[in-house]
Amino acid sequence: SAAEIQKLNEQHAAVLKEKSDEIDKLTQEHAATLQAKATELQKLNTEVMTTQATLHAHQADLKARTDEASAALAKVAVLEAQQAGAGDASEAVAQLQKQVTASQEELVAARQQA
Repeated sequence: SAAEIQKLNEQHAAVLKEKSDEIDKLTQEHAATLQAKATELQKLNTEVMTTQATLHAHQADLKARTDEASAALAKVAVLEAQQAGAGDASEAVAQLQKQVTASQEELVAARQQA
């Protein structure tokens, strides 16, 4: 009968409305979850960018320190070479002084004989 059909239509409409409301609620919850995840992802991305910037700064500082250390080592090598040269020069001067002393002694001995 028409009354039964009407009643079934109303029941069906009520079920559809309930399911539609349930879908809307789940959609809103899902959207809120996605928004929270997007916010969290953006925060993490910002942390990564900050960490990368800090890392690049540390790398630049390390390179500068390495360059300074290399320059200092080069200066040390130059100074060691200069010291070695000075030592060689001192040794040469000492040898020359011995030769001069020996020559003077020979000259004194020759004069005494003459």
